[in-house]
Amino acid sequence: MSKTKKLIRQIHLWLGLVISLPLIIVAITGAILVFERELAPVAAPMLYTNHSSPEKDFYPVDDIIKRVNSQAQNQVIQRIYLEADSSRSVLVQTADLDGVRHVYAVDRYTGEIQTKGVLNKQFFRVVLGLHRFLLVGEVGKMITGLSCFGFVIIIISGLILWVPKKIKNAKQRLKIKWTASSKRLNWDLHVVPGFYAALFALALALTGLVWSYKWYEGIIYYATDGKPKPSLRQENESTTGSFGNFSMDKLLHQVNQTFPFNGDIRINIGDTLNNESIMVQKVNLESLIPNQGSFVYFDGRNGEKIKTVPYDQLTTGTKVRRLVYPIHTGSIFGLPTKIMAFITCLIMASSPITGFFIWRGRKKKKGKRELK
Repeated sequence: MSKTKKLIRQIHLWLGLVISLPLIIVAITGAILVFERELAPVAAPMLYTNHSSPEKDFYPVDDIIKRVNSQAQNQVIQRIYLEADSSRSVLVQTADLDGVRHVYAVDRYTGEIQTKGVLNKQFFRVVLGLHRFLLVGEVGKMITGLSCFGFVIIIISGLILWVPKKIKNAKQRLKIKWTASSKRLNWDLHVVPGFYAALFALALALTGLVWSYKWYEGIIYYATDGKPKPSLRQENESTTGSFGNFSMDKLLHQVNQTFPFNGDIRINIGDTLNNESIMVQKVNLESLIPNQGSFVYFDGRNGEKIKTVPYDQLTTGTKVRRLVYPIHTGSIFGLPTKIMAFITCLIMASSPITGFFIWRGRKKKKGKRELK
């Protein structure tokens, strides 16, 4: 083995040992989150699924807001989620005076509040907290971010180490020999799946870095738009009157008239202290391109439309950035890529374990040689 390859192997080995625990946690939680949309109604049926027989009309959103406000003492509504799937509950997110976020699940046919609770205590929020922060806040975010960078290096170094001296020997590294010794089988389980999953794992790692580092996210915009990330914030145009003096249902009617496609809707209630407007986003579920969102901004005082931003008018950088989530979660091409992402996460989780046994086996072998 050349000196260069020896150095690469040492980097691959020790970097793998250092980030092994965070990598296992991130990979396992990532595998769970791949199927969050499918598993959420099973994990928390009271939070995601209506429990009444579907009636002719949806319960008015204005009345849902009133019901939530009556129970959400000292809380402010921040977001309202209305999924295109009519079997899903309306989710209303609030924040209390301490900044703790709460979620209310409302039956969209009866307006009944089915359940409520602290948002970050919900099952998939806990899993996401582990995935992104290891449940230890900014310190965890730093660890997962550095581990993600380290994993990119591990993937690249692993591909270099995979290449045999003689091309004819590559065939041995393309399939697992199940009848081999335990030592050889462990080596195969590390090398073969790792090779097949390398490109998928690299895509997951590179997109994951977007949530860890603002400067990394900024590269997307500078590379495509030649300028920083545009702000989604829009101020209200009116300067007088109280906030919320309008019908939210009328606003939604305007949004659906402007964008008549089938889609999920998210209402962002602007920060009134900073004079922020209401932003309604509708994600087109009929498009082949995932996460294709269009926006309508309304004045938070009188409900007047301020501006409309269809997906086609978004900058190239914004469009590319919106692809990061479906790539990272494997949802970009539906179930096939979700399954690929799930399998890749399992391979990522197993690689530090099989890698450790390879290292331990070589260490034992070296120790025996020294004794002789």
